[in-house]
Amino acid sequence: MADKPGFSTRPFPRYRELIVDSGRISYVKSAMTALLEIDVTRARLLVKELRNSRSVNVSLFSFLLASIGRAVAAAPEVQAYRNLLGNITLYEDADIVVPIELEKDEGRLPYLHVIREANMKSMVEIQKEIDAAKNGDLPDRVTELNTYIRLFLLLPRPFRLLFYGLVKRMPVLFITTMGSVGVTSVGMFGASLTWGISAPVYTTNIVLGGIRKALKMINGKIENRDILHVTITMNHDLVDGAPAARFAQQLTKMIESAKLLGELLGETDIPDPAMMETKSLYEA
Repeated sequence: MADKPGFSTRPFPRYRELIVDSGRISYVKSAMTALLEIDVTRARLLVKELRNSRSVNVSLFSFLLASIGRAVAAAPEVQAYRNLLGNITLYEDADIVVPIELEKDEGRLPYLHVIREANMKSMVEIQKEIDAAKNGDLPDRVTELNTYIRLFLLLPRPFRLLFYGLVKRMPVLFITTMGSVGVTSVGMFGASLTWGISAPVYTTNIVLGGIRKALKMINGKIENRDILHVTITMNHDLVDGAPAARFAQQLTKMIESAKLLGELLGETDIPDPAMMETKSLYEA
C-alpha cells in the first residue's frame, strides 16, 4: 500500500525490541531516584590539560566511568541481585553497561557495550575500549553474542519476558552476560540543562545529563562553575536509603576532587571537596 504524500513508512528496527523489552521489565521495580548536581570544573580542566599538553587519550566520560566503577566496587550492596532461592548475591567488581550508537545498514542503532571490571581499569583503557566499540571493532565473542540476540528476538515478547525474569534470578549469568550497573550519558548527544530518568533495568542505573554554568561561593569567593546533572535510580527492594546516600556522597566526592585525573598528572595533594566551604548563591 502506497504512502500518502507527506508520510513515509519504514521497518521497525529489530534491535529496538530490546529497548521495548527493557521498558517492560523495569515496571516491576520499586524505584528510588536521586537528582544530583556535581561540580566538574576541576575535572574538565585536568582532562583538557591531559589531552592538550600531554597527549593522553582521556575524556570526561571515561573519567566518570572510572570513578563510577570505583565507587560501585567500594559499595557492592548497590549492585545486589536476588537469586532463585531468594538470597542476595553481591558482585565485588563493577561491569558497567554503556549504550553506544553504531552505524548500520538500517540506520543508527544502540549497542550496549559492557566495560568489564571498570573499577580496575584506567581511564585510558576505558577510553580506548569505547573508541574501539564506536568504530565497530568488537571482539569475536560480542559478534557471536549478537548472532544469538538476533535469533532470540525472533521469539514472541511474552517468552522473552519470561526468559528475562528467569535470568534476573540467576545473578552470575545475568552479570556475566549483561553487566551489573547501567550508565547512560545524555550529555554525549548534545543535551544540556537536563536530568534524565532511565528505565531501571539494573539494581543501580545512572544517567549523566547536561552541564550548566552556575555561580557558587567557594571559600568566600564567587566562582563560575561547571555543574553536571546526574540521576541515580536504584531498586529500593534491594538497596536501602542509607547505603544509597553514602554511595551518592562517595561518587560526588570522587568526581569533584578529580582524584583519578590528579593522580594521572602526578599530583600528590588532591583537594578534598568536603574541606571546602561551598554553597549556592541561592542559599540563605
